Amino acid sequence: MFQRAAGQAYNGETPVSQWAWEPQSPTESLIRWGTPQDWDTDTDPYKEKFVHDGDWVYLEGWYDNQTFWRLEVTQWISDYDCKTNRQKLPPGRQAYVKWQVPAAGTENGYCLFAQGTIVDDRWGIRVMYAHQQKWSAGTVSTKYFGTIPALKQNEVWWDDRGSEFRVKLRRDCYIGKGKGMALRIDNFEVYKPWVTKSRYDLKHTWTY
Repeated sequence: MFQRAAGQAYNGETPVSQWAWEPQSPTESLIRWGTPQDWDTDTDPYKEKFVHDGDWVYLEGWYDNQTFWRLEVTQWISDYDCKTNRQKLPPGRQAYVKWQVPAAGTENGYCLFAQGTIVDDRWGIRVMYAHQQKWSAGTVSTKYFGTIPALKQNEVWWDDRGSEFRVKLRRDCYIGKGKGMALRIDNFEVYKPWVTKSRYDLKHTWTY
């Protein structure tokens, strides 16, 4: 997060996703996401803004379509089952992930749920959304790096942008120890979460 690290993920033999961390200060960093094909020509790249504050990494919003989309949420944390020991977290920016990686195993993981509004700071557009994340540590098998330690994010995303309020995304994302973001991404069918729609595997990493 605080290194100028980058990577490129493949779907089969095709490069489909690229990312790069852009540290802004000792506590703030942007991560840019895009495609390898458009990386050098995109004049309005998508970038998420993360802030490390105490025990948490917060997602404050993202830059896209020539504006900043700011998050205003209420949220809670619980055990990994998303039911047991629910505790409210402070409202405002989204508590995205704990800074400290938990011990291995879902029994040591946790669930985060945020709901609220995405606000377009330029035009005042407001989008309702909800985001559930289940975080756990362990190992994962990968196409290019073998089986390595990783932090797993199981996430579900709902919003009402361009439609009724409904599920838009279900996936598992793995952050690899020593490798970084998008180590492996399993994208699932929205209404058939047992069906894998596509899989991305990190192939190249570098610093710049």
